[in-house]
Amino acid sequence: MYETILAPTDGSDGAENAVERAIELATLFNADLHLLYVADAEQFSADKPEAEVETMLDDLEDEGRRIVADLEEQAYDSSVGYVETRVDRGTPHERILEYVDEHGIELVVLGAHGESGYEAVHLGHIAHEVARRLDEPLLLV
Repeated sequence: MYETILAPTDGSDGAENAVERAIELATLFNADLHLLYVADAEQFSADKPEAEVETMLDDLEDEGRRIVADLEEQAYDSSVGYVETRVDRGTPHERILEYVDEHGIELVVLGAHGESGYEAVHLGHIAHEVARRLDEPLLLV
């Protein structure tokens, strides 16, 4: 049914649940699984020095590489045939939508909320923006 599935992640419990569903679907449909982590460049206040923001984004990208590497291993352990990982920097919903277009993604599996507090509201916003603009099927977990 689906040949390419994208599971964006931020490492939160909600995103992990969504990735688990994406792994199940990729196994069921023998689909390629794409894992995407976006270091959110807009989450830092504008009053921070540029060098400090750059360091924080570098740290987020390092965290993202660890997260997608762990998830990639989990996917292969679950018999997913092909997994592609990417860590990007930018506005999460925009990068997710661009990735879908660039890679011909047929299904996006996305956590509806991230961690508590600010992050839950923020990821809720990301899920909303993706849902509003995405032409392909979307599974919100």
